[in-house]
Amino acid sequence: MKSKFIDSLLERENFWYLFALICLLNMLSIYVIHQIIITDPHYFTGGNAKANSLYQNVWVIICIAYPALCFVKVSIITGLLQFGLKNMKIEVPFKQLMSLAIVGEIVFWIQDLAQMVWFLFIHTGYTMKEVDNFSFLSLQFFTKPDTNEAAKTLLNFFSIPELLFWFVLIFGLQLITKVSLKRMAKLVFLTYGLASILYFLLKSYYLYKIS
Repeated sequence: MKSKFIDSLLERENFWYLFALICLLNMLSIYVIHQIIITDPHYFTGGNAKANSLYQNVWVIICIAYPALCFVKVSIITGLLQFGLKNMKIEVPFKQLMSLAIVGEIVFWIQDLAQMVWFLFIHTGYTMKEVDNFSFLSLQFFTKPDTNEAAKTLLNFFSIPELLFWFVLIFGLQLITKVSLKRMAKLVFLTYGLASILYFLLKSYYLYKIS
C-alpha cells in the first residue's frame, strides 16, 4: 500500500505540485527563521548597522529567489542520478527523477521545521548563539559552542535529515527502476553522495580559511 502511494507520488505529472509545495515550505521557513526567530542580527554581522541591513535584505532576496535556486539544485541532483542510471543502461524520465529529488527535499525540510518549533514554541527564551549552534540530530550537537564554522558545517552534514534524504533517493529509485536496493544505494553514493561530500568539504575548507 505504501509503495503504491509513493509510486503514484513520484509520477512525473506531480512534479509541479511537489515543486510548489517545497518552495512554499522553504520560503516560509526562511522568512520565519531569519525575520522572526533571529531578533538580533548583530550577532551574525558583528554589530555594523549597514551589515545588519544587508543581512536582512539578503535573506529577503533569498526567500524571493528560492524557487529558482531550488529548481537549479533539484536539476543538479537529478542530473547526477540520471548520469548514474545511464551508466547502468536504465532509462528513467528526467521529470520523474526531479519529483523524487523534491520528495527528498520535503523530507529534509524537517530540520527547518524542528528549528521553528523549538524556538517559537518550546525554548522561547533563546539566545542568538543557541540559534547559530542549533543542529537537528547531527554530530554538531556534540560540539562545543566555540567550535569554528568549518567544523560545524562538516559535522552538521552527518545528520538524520541528511540520511533520510539519501534513503528517499535510494528507496525511490528502487521503486521506479525495480532494481535492487543494494545497486541503487551504490548508485546514489557514487553520484549524489560523492558530489555532496565534495561540496561540504570545499565549503568547510573555505570557512576554515576565512575564520
